[in-house]
Amino acid sequence: VSAIISFARTLLFQIVCIFALPAMFGKEAIWLSVGTAELISLVVTLFFIITQNKKYRVKLKTAEIRQKVKKFLTADKTPEYDKIE
Repeated sequence: VSAIISFARTLLFQIVCIFALPAMFGKEAIWLSVGTAELISLVVTLFFIITQNKKYRVKLKTAEIRQKVKKFLTADKTPEYDKIE
């Protein structure tokens, strides 16, 4: 599965995006091709994770991840020397 994702990301998605995006949106859209190819590879990777979850036993702990992200985003990021007591 990782070889498929790597091949698709490196060759297939980037080449398709390099030709398709400028044809649809003009020649300036070639700059979006790498980012678009990465986004497509992310979607394909998530598809494989979700569909092959039982086979590879990938444990998706979404509640734990959500809690850590919330803690990080709500943490006080003021440096100690800026705090007034």
